[in-house]
Amino acid sequence: MQTETAPKAPVIQGVRYFLAHTPGLVQHGSKPSRDLILDPGLVTDLASHLRSFSEAAAYLPNRAFLGGIYPDELLKTPRPWYGLNGKSPRWNPHGEIMPEEEFYGLLKIGDSFDLVWLDEDFIKNISATVADHPLISEDDLEKLGQGHPHSKIKEMLTESAERLPLQLGDGRIVGCVVGAHDQDATLTPDVLLENLSCKVSAAMAFRTLMSQLGTDPNDIPYVINCGEEAVGERYQRGGGNLAKGIAEMCGCSNASGSDVKAFCCGPVHAMVMAAALVNSGVYRQVAVVAGCSLAKLGMKFRGHLNHDQPVLEDVLAATAIMIGEDDGVSPELRLDSIGRHTVGAGSSQQAIM
Repeated sequence: MQTETAPKAPVIQGVRYFLAHTPGLVQHGSKPSRDLILDPGLVTDLASHLRSFSEAAAYLPNRAFLGGIYPDELLKTPRPWYGLNGKSPRWNPHGEIMPEEEFYGLLKIGDSFDLVWLDEDFIKNISATVADHPLISEDDLEKLGQGHPHSKIKEMLTESAERLPLQLGDGRIVGCVVGAHDQDATLTPDVLLENLSCKVSAAMAFRTLMSQLGTDPNDIPYVINCGEEAVGERYQRGGGNLAKGIAEMCGCSNASGSDVKAFCCGPVHAMVMAAALVNSGVYRQVAVVAGCSLAKLGMKFRGHLNHDQPVLEDVLAATAIMIGEDDGVSPELRLDSIGRHTVGAGSSQQAIM
């Protein structure tokens, strides 16, 4: 007679984060991109209120996010926090904050369809730094490529409005993003930039997590992506599977995966599903990943400019969480205490406000 094995309780085996400081992309956030069209004169004012990398790395909320300080330290620190010039480490216990130059390199590494064009001189300048990153492989460097002449990128930007400039915080144009189809609103340069940013930021958080846990990417059986970006094309606008794209970029060749969408609540739903998959014995481990939302860059930039403050929404964030079987030391996910926010409770802005 076969004896049934009791299911193992799901636990959180690890959590890691990733930040990228991208002042040059602030103009492509949803709010700035709309306002700059209506009032082009804002460009100069916006540019003068962008932060340097050291300022963003020293910003206490960013350090708390990455585990550099305990969140309670914020309560003890006088505001405004952006005016403090303290430590500005790139590497923190829970992840890194990456400069925008390297993040642009990541965009190219994660680009499977030649959508990101980078200046050849820019690539020469960043290649050594990118190669020194502990989570960047030789295969990644090959995908970075050699770049294109600046004259060609300039030509690409002038001959069609269907190209999006990639510029640094200091205003230098170092590349562009091209559309994948001129008759598909889901494959325009701005949407593709959002999707690529979500993919590569999640991949870096996931790589960080696996590296610090000592996990072989080939051992990951399932990945759930709960970032807010939806990928697709004109026949299935949000039907794409970003989870598998992230898994592929992380070398998880044996993994499958799917996306879960629920706005800011997505990670909660994804963690419950991951825990249930582990508890039921379907999978031994499930990774929950979430990339950035580029559209939120500069969301409150008008308020910052009005008060002569630096634009604080200049970083892209991502996270990765590993759910696995009980190992005797990790915190348990209690499936017997899961709550719900019901449809009848109402969750639209109109209902809340």
